[in-house]
Amino acid sequence: MALLRRRAVAVTPCKWTIRAVHPAQQGIAPCAVAFLLLASLLAAARFAAPARAADEPLHIEYTLVLPPDRSPRVDVIVTLRAADAGGVSAQMTLPEGVTPTDLWSPDGSAAVALLSDRVVLVESTGSAGASVAYSVRLRSGGVNPAGLPAAPYASLHGGDFVYLAGRDTLLRPSAGQPYSAVAAVQAPPGWHVFVPGAGLAASGEPVPFDSAETVLVVAGALAVEQRTAAGGALTVVAVGDAPWDVRETAQSLAALSASLAQRGFTELMAPLTFLQLRYPGPLRLNPLVSGFVAAGDTIVHWVGSGTADWWRKYAARDLVRWLVERTVKTAPDAAWFSAGLPEYVGLLLLYEAGYISGDDLYQALQTLHATGLHYSGPDWPSLVLAGVAAPRSHSAQRVLEFRAPLVAFLLDAEIRSASAGAKSVVDLWLDAARWQRQQPNTPFFTSSLLALAADYADLTSFAADFLFGSRIPPVNFDAVYRRWAGVR
Repeated sequence: MALLRRRAVAVTPCKWTIRAVHPAQQGIAPCAVAFLLLASLLAAARFAAPARAADEPLHIEYTLVLPPDRSPRVDVIVTLRAADAGGVSAQMTLPEGVTPTDLWSPDGSAAVALLSDRVVLVESTGSAGASVAYSVRLRSGGVNPAGLPAAPYASLHGGDFVYLAGRDTLLRPSAGQPYSAVAAVQAPPGWHVFVPGAGLAASGEPVPFDSAETVLVVAGALAVEQRTAAGGALTVVAVGDAPWDVRETAQSLAALSASLAQRGFTELMAPLTFLQLRYPGPLRLNPLVSGFVAAGDTIVHWVGSGTADWWRKYAARDLVRWLVERTVKTAPDAAWFSAGLPEYVGLLLLYEAGYISGDDLYQALQTLHATGLHYSGPDWPSLVLAGVAAPRSHSAQRVLEFRAPLVAFLLDAEIRSASAGAKSVVDLWLDAARWQRQQPNTPFFTSSLLALAADYADLTSFAADFLFGSRIPPVNFDAVYRRWAGVR
C-alpha cells in the first residue's frame, strides 16, 4: 500500500490554515490553533497503544468549518478515537468528490494509506487519536439540488444558507465498523445551525448523530417552528428566503398529522423534522416543489415561489409517504402500494383537515383519474411487473408514479363497496402497519398484502385486472366517483 502524503503542521511558519473548532477559539491565529490541536493530541498520547481491531467501536469527532466570507466551501477535520483511548486503525470510505490525495494530517497524528479507489486506512502514529483534514468545494449557483442523482444527500451552498449532506462531505467508516459520532459546525457570524434529530446547535457545539452517510446539516438564517403532534414533536425549519410564513406551514402539518391520528396511526408515528429549503438562483422564480423522505424521520422540500396552498398538496403527499415507508415494508412486486397511497391519501387528508373543499377533492380525483388512464392498457407494464423491473425502465417508473395513485383510488372504492363503507384502503394500510410491527423483517408481497383484507373484501378479481394485469380502468370518472362517494 502506497502511503499518501502526510503533512504535519509546523508552528512557524504555519503552512496550513485550520480555522477555530470551538467558539472559545475565535480570534486565535491559525498557527496557534494548529499548535493547540497538536499539543492536545500529543498530551493524550504519551504512550502509544496498539491499533484497534476492525470490529471495535470508534468515536469520531467531525469539525466542519464554514468560511466567514461565506464562500462555497467547507473545511473538515475528522478525529478518530478508540473507545478505550488506545491507538486507532480504521478503514474509512471517502465522501463523494474527495480523492485520497486531498487528505492530510494537520498535526501529524495520522498516517493514511490507500486500500482501494474509495477506501483508505487511517492509523494513529503514536497517539490516542488520529486527525485528518480536507476541504470540499460545494455546489452553488443555478444548480438544481433536487435534480441531482444523490438528492436529498447532495450538499449545496445557497448563498444565504448551506445545506450539508454527510454522503458527499464526511469521511466515514467502511461498512461493518461500529462507531459513534458528533459534529461541530463552525458557522459564519449571524448564522444558525440545525441538525435533524438533534435540533438547533450553537456554532461549534458538538451534536451527536447516528450515520455519517445520511446525516443532514443546515446553516444560515433559519426560521424554526415546533408543534405538538401525534407521535411527538413536529419541527419545521425554513431555510433561505421562504415564500410563506413558517408558522402557517407548521400549523398545516400539525393538522394533517391530526387527521392521520384520528384514523388510528398515533402509535405508529414519531417526531418529524420538515426542512423547507429555497431553490438557489433563478429556480426560486418558479412554483416547483420537490420533496424527499430522508433518513432520521426527516422530510426535505425544495421550494420555489408558489403559494402555501400549492405547497400544502406536496406536504400532505410526503407526510403520507414518510409514514408508509416507516410502517410498511413492501417487496418489489408490491411497490405499487407505497407508490400509490401517498398521492391519493394525501388528498383525503387535505379534505379532512379542511384545506380543500368537496369540489376541490372531486377535481383533484378527476385529474388523478385522467393522468392514470394515460399510463394504462396493454402498451404499459402491469403495476406488479413495474415494481419488479430491474433496472426500472422509464415506462415502469411512469406506471408507478401516475397509475398507482389511480389504482389506490379504485382499490379504495372496491374495499368500501365490498364492506358497505365499513373499511377503506387506509384501514388496509393500518392493518399492514400493525402486522409489520410484529414481523419487522418480513416484507409484504402483493398477495400477502391483499390477504389482510380477506375478512371484508375479496380482491382476487381486482388484483388480476389492475395489479397483475394491465386492464384499462373505467373511463367514466363520474361513475367511479359516485360508487366511491356513495359508501363514504
